[in-house]
Amino acid sequence: MRGMNQVTLRELAAHLGLGKSTVQRALSGSSKVKKSTRERVEKAAREMGYQPDLYFATLSGHRRRVGKNLLRVCYLTHKSVRRRPAKKGVEYFSLLNNCAASKGFEVFCVEVEDRSRPEMILRQIWQKGASGILVGDLSEPMTEALRGFNKLPVICLIRDPHLPFHTVRFSVGQALRLCWTQLQARGYQRIGCAVQRHDPELPDDVDRLGAALAMSTRSYPSEERIPPLCDLLHDPKGFSHWLQRYEPDAVIGYNAGLWWQCKNKHGAQIPFACLHASPDPVNRHISGSREDYRLQVELSFRQLDVLIRNGEVGIPVQNDHLVIDTFWQEGTSTPFV
Repeated sequence: MRGMNQVTLRELAAHLGLGKSTVQRALSGSSKVKKSTRERVEKAAREMGYQPDLYFATLSGHRRRVGKNLLRVCYLTHKSVRRRPAKKGVEYFSLLNNCAASKGFEVFCVEVEDRSRPEMILRQIWQKGASGILVGDLSEPMTEALRGFNKLPVICLIRDPHLPFHTVRFSVGQALRLCWTQLQARGYQRIGCAVQRHDPELPDDVDRLGAALAMSTRSYPSEERIPPLCDLLHDPKGFSHWLQRYEPDAVIGYNAGLWWQCKNKHGAQIPFACLHASPDPVNRHISGSREDYRLQVELSFRQLDVLIRNGEVGIPVQNDHLVIDTFWQEGTSTPFV
């Protein structure tokens, strides 16, 4: 619902000395409006704090409802991520599609390439009648353009410091604590954490490291603690050197690739718990914390529905983070001692 002091489309048009329909077409990115006029309208809209009332727009069926009263939602992600079989990729998009109709939505996917023109992509999403955007993983040019896009509500499915929108994500700290307690329950006495980090460093990297240090401090005296491995991801030499130097009796690793390295170089004698355990048949036997993507999808649609009904678009005044706990996936890589 529109607030008492919120600028209306009629007031914006009067301020600009333009017709209401012209202003409406300019804000929708219509090519029928001159570029100079469109830019003048968008600048005035930002300065006056104008926001389209998407609640009444969706009730009246204005350009956004399709099929059986479904609202169109764009799943926006980088093309390389979309091609991966899991974790915000093909299987994830399949989950979005399966859940969408039951929540009143229809999803279409937009894949971004490094050479894509971000502003044009966002304008096309608007013109396709999207009511909101779900964000997977994006490169910096696209995130920068999305920050300046104030036409639709946005929900992020990952934690990105460059995207100050509402987020529905998994708790990386809880995932590590879960793996640690499971290994302790199996009788392991010298647990090491290969938390690793991205380049540039992400907030999740800091959370994983903090959880690893906290669990190690709580579990062992200082002289018996194994320093967490904080090398860059995909650095096999650093991981091998860390294993040889500290000789943990069990490892909590960032991904399944580390377990395969253990197997190839150390005969798979080192028990391993993965922070991102996968249901994929190749890695299903690897124990670890697993993310319930179906729950994330349902909660994301629920949150997006609230934003649409309240007419909240663009960057929120205060972004909320809905954090989901992971669950333990039993496998053969962590036998009981």
